[in-house]
Amino acid sequence: MKPKYRKILILIILLLLVAIFIFYSAKPKIISYHSNFDEIKKIIAANSSSQSQEIVNNYQQQQKAKQEQEEKAKKETEAAKSKQKEEKPTPTTTPKNDLQPTIINGILIVNKQYGIPRNYAKGPNPEAVKQLNALIADAQAQGLNISNNVSGYRTYDYQKKLFENYCAKDGYDAAVRYSAKPGHSEHETGLAFDLIDNQGQLVESEKEAIWIKNNCARYGFIVRYPEGKENITGYIHEPWHLRYVGVAQATKIMNQQITLEQYLGVA
Repeated sequence: MKPKYRKILILIILLLLVAIFIFYSAKPKIISYHSNFDEIKKIIAANSSSQSQEIVNNYQQQQKAKQEQEEKAKKETEAAKSKQKEEKPTPTTTPKNDLQPTIINGILIVNKQYGIPRNYAKGPNPEAVKQLNALIADAQAQGLNISNNVSGYRTYDYQKKLFENYCAKDGYDAAVRYSAKPGHSEHETGLAFDLIDNQGQLVESEKEAIWIKNNCARYGFIVRYPEGKENITGYIHEPWHLRYVGVAQATKIMNQQITLEQYLGVA
C-alpha cells in the first residue's frame, strides 16, 4: 500500500475511534437527561396533586364557614322571634282604664255597644236599692210571688265568669241573647236588679210580669228588655230585669212603651 493511502486509512480509523469515544461518553448524559425528566414529571405531578388537594380543602372550608354562618343567622332569627313573642301583650277583654261611660240626658247607657270601665261602681246604688225595696214590699202586699232576694250588683270578674259559663253551657250565639259580656252588663252599674220568686227562680209568671210592667215606673224603674224589642236591645224579653233611671224618666219611657235605646236616641 502506498504511503499516501496508508495515512488516509490511519486518519479514518482515528476519526472512527474518536466518534466511538464521543458516543459512549455522551450516552450516560442522555440517560441522565431522561432520569432528570422523570423526576421533573414526578415533581409536576406531586405539585398538581398538592394544588388540587389545596383547592378541595379551601372549598370545604368555605362551605363549612357558609353553613356555620347560615346556622348562626337562623338561630339569631329564631331568638328574635321568640323574644318578640314573649314581649307581645296577651289579648284581654278587660276594658281600657281610660274608657269613659256614656251618659245621655243624665242617664247612663250600657249595652252591647256602650261599655263601662272595670271598676265603674263599687256596689249597688243606695237610692236604687231603697226604691227597689219599696217596690218589692208593695208587690208582696199584693200577694205576688216575689221574694226579698234579688240578683243585683256584679263585679267585672263575676260577670266574666258568669258569661263564660253560659257560653260553655248553651254556646256563644245563644248566650249573648240573654247574658252580657263583662264590661257591658247593667249589673256592673249597681242600677240593675233581677227579681226572684219564692222558689228561687227569676220572676216571669204572667201575673207578676204584668204588675211589674204597670207599676215599676212609680219607683223609678223600667223593664229594661221589653217583649218584642230584641232587635233593639240585643237581648230576649226579661220581665224580671229592672233598671233604675229615676221616676220622671222611667214614667216617660214606660208610658211610651219604648226601650232605653229609643228614648236616648241610640237605637
